[in-house]
Amino acid sequence: MKVHSNSETLSLLDNRLTLTLHSDARYVVLRFNDAPSRNAVSFDMAAALFEMVKIAQDPNASHPLSRGIQSGNLLAIVLKSELPQVFLSGGHLKEIVRFTADEGQHFTHCMNTFTTFLRAGPLVSVALLNGVAAGGGSEIALSADYRIALNARAQLELAQARWGVPAGWGMMTDLLNKGVYASERRRSLAVLSQESWNLERLLQLGLVDAQCDEDKETEAEAEAEANWQHWLNTLLNKVAACPTELRTALLQTRNSLTGDALQHFDEELFKQFWLSDEHLSRVSGYLENRKNKLKSE
Repeated sequence: MKVHSNSETLSLLDNRLTLTLHSDARYVVLRFNDAPSRNAVSFDMAAALFEMVKIAQDPNASHPLSRGIQSGNLLAIVLKSELPQVFLSGGHLKEIVRFTADEGQHFTHCMNTFTTFLRAGPLVSVALLNGVAAGGGSEIALSADYRIALNARAQLELAQARWGVPAGWGMMTDLLNKGVYASERRRSLAVLSQESWNLERLLQLGLVDAQCDEDKETEAEAEAEANWQHWLNTLLNKVAACPTELRTALLQTRNSLTGDALQHFDEELFKQFWLSDEHLSRVSGYLENRKNKLKSE
């Protein structure tokens, strides 16, 4: 464990996969740093990501990640590559060709568990795109709630079909939920034709939520770092202002409901918080502030 003045870094898989917890405990940074494989997802990396999710979901774990989530202080997880011009390059092909059927099934289960955690877990998830996210890397990027382009080289490559496989870590669900293309057929064709989306196309599709500087010089890197941190803190200030029960209900419980159950849930949740003392106090404060503002004008 490396301890810094305002953070601590926990090793999940040597220095190839680390988790940095900042002292304010509002977000953690999951850092990928495997240069020889260009951040390919190996069997042991998938297993480490799976174990991280299990720790995060264990209310009795003593791990700082679990404690932060249980306390309600930890609000977000940020995915960041330490390699220039590459985010994640998908599954580790040299390993995959040697997988047994059981190993392949376990590998897929681990990655499905991780991407499900990103899209439906207790933390707001943010992918920082500093370059290409290919194959399974694009699935991980799409699983996040938000994507921030750190430079103009941010790119998603739907390269799965190049290897004769479909998107298996939840991409089709993510493309549907994010409203990308008008039909399932178009979504399937996007994968079959191995589409590549550069930053301009990502912005057109609404798949990038913020853009930092386009250059990659040292000064620009520092500015991009400050920009995404400012963007994230602005978001988390608003998220933190909501009651913890409401945050949990909307980020987690609501994801598992459909149809009439979802409508009933929304109605009951609204009644619960609309009539609460905290909400009524906020309404009263708002009305008082508005009255004072009108008097001063």
